[in-house]
Parts: sequence; structure tokens; C-alpha cells
Amino acid sequence: MVKEGRSCTDILCLIIFLVFLGAMLFATDYGLENGNIQKLLAPIDGQGKFCGITPGYEDHKYLYLRNLVGNPIKIFLGAVCVKECPTTSSSTVSCISLETVGML
Repeated sequence: MVKEGRSCTDILCLIIFLVFLGAMLFATDYGLENGNIQKLLAPIDGQGKFCGITPGYEDHKYLYLRNLVGNPIKIFLGAVCVKECPTTSSSTVSCISLETVGML
């Protein structure tokens, strides 16, 4: 049973939705062309350098957090990029020295 005189009442919402979809497609295309997807997954040390990506850090792909207890912001301020993760508590860690990493 079809009702007579029915019409679309949400034309404005449809137009806004289509504009939104177009903007999202543009943003996705722009991000894929000009962005660096590796930076989404790379860890960041206490100075804001991307481990494994920033020049000089290419060999240091992992993030080492010295102390996981305390203020979460200070935990990541003391993070350093390392070549490999330590296997024991007495393992030596090869890292890039940071001036801002102190006894946090």
C-alpha cells in the first residue's frame, strides 16, 4: 500500500551528508599522498623524536621506559630509543643519550 503525496523531507541533510563524505574522501587521499604512516606506529622518546624514523635514530627502533611507577607523563618524559630491548634486569641497553632524561 503506497501513500499518495509522499516526498523526501530531508534533502538538506542528504546534501550535508554528501558534502561530508566528499570531504572525508579528500582528507583520506591527501593523507595517503602526503603523510607518513610509519609515524602513526613509531614510539616517541622523551624529546619527541620518532624511534627508528628520525635521522640519527634509524638503528634505535624500540622505546625503553625505565620506571613504570608514578606519574604517567613523567614515565614517557624519561623514555629513550634503544637498539634492542633488554632481556634481564642487568642487561646493558644501547640508547641515544638525552639531556632531558634524568632521574624522573
